[in-house]
Amino acid sequence: MMYRHLFWDFDGTLYNSYPQMVRAVRRMYESTGKAIPADEVLLSRMKNSGFYTMNCASEETGVEVQELRRLYTAFHAEETEFPPYEGMVECVRSLSEMGIRHYLYTHRDKKALWHLERDGIRQLFQDAVTSDDRFPMKPAPDALLALMERNRLDPKECLMIGDREIDILSGVNAGMDGLLFDPDGFYPTTTAVKTVRSMEEITALFRG
Repeated sequence: MMYRHLFWDFDGTLYNSYPQMVRAVRRMYESTGKAIPADEVLLSRMKNSGFYTMNCASEETGVEVQELRRLYTAFHAEETEFPPYEGMVECVRSLSEMGIRHYLYTHRDKKALWHLERDGIRQLFQDAVTSDDRFPMKPAPDALLALMERNRLDPKECLMIGDREIDILSGVNAGMDGLLFDPDGFYPTTTAVKTVRSMEEITALFRG
């Protein structure tokens, strides 16, 4: 592949944090005293976007979106342990050895960097944007544009990797291509140039 700079989403891409995210949403519902949708429904909504999840919850519970976000953020902050996807660390290291450069773009706060540090790959990421940087949320391109500008990158050499369509669209809106990481086959269609179901597939694309 012609890409030299990879922009990685964190939740659901580098790390499998969806079980913890669903648990936090379930606790949010519990705190309102309203009926809780099935985990499969909550996961489907989260795969769409957090914004969509909160809007659905507001309609079902009668609680304002702002209050639901406050509750979710508090419960989500208590979820601190989640595993990297199988083969992720090896993928990032292998691609780095090929001369590929890595960047992080996540809606999670700077604690995301701690996980990269813990797993021994923080030094392989050239730059990062987290929620602490206060950029507009995906699919807005602002964060990616800022990363490209301060690292003097050509968008034609950049690839956004994420597990949701909003990740891909943020890349498209910034002028770069997208690669969809979809291990569960959730998305039947996408604007990404390629869909993969494992980290090994990503490595193989660049080796091939």
